[in-house]
Amino acid sequence: MELIRSEMKARDTAAIIVTHDTRMTHYADRIVRIVDGRLGAEPVPA
Repeated sequence: MELIRSEMKARDTAAIIVTHDTRMTHYADRIVRIVDGRLGAEPVPA
């Protein structure tokens, strides 16, 4: 994940990561969850 994050920052692009592993959230600039088929954004992690 560190490699993906650093490459995306260096290239000024985005990566969309889909996972059920909540340990990955600290790598995110933005988190969007799907609950009952609806999208819901969450605050940016500290």
